[in-house]
Amino acid sequence: MNTRYSKKNRLDDFKYFLKNYDKIYKRYGHTFVVIKNKSVLGAYNDIDEALKNTNEPIGSYILQECNGKESGYTSYISSFNLFKV
Repeated sequence: MNTRYSKKNRLDDFKYFLKNYDKIYKRYGHTFVVIKNKSVLGAYNDIDEALKNTNEPIGSYILQECNGKESGYTSYISSFNLFKV
């Protein structure tokens, strides 16, 4: 049995998160949720708390901010001034 958490697993869990976003927000409020195998493993006040308290290896689940807004499932990354030369 392959227990590897694959790209497909991550995508399936993210789709689960999107599909159930309103329900998750209603239940957990503005939190950082840990999702694995289409199931919420925990909801935490911040990323550090989520990482410290999740009893799964990092990389074997997704961690998403759930804030009731679109910004909870979209991200914007800017490399402007990211690195000092």
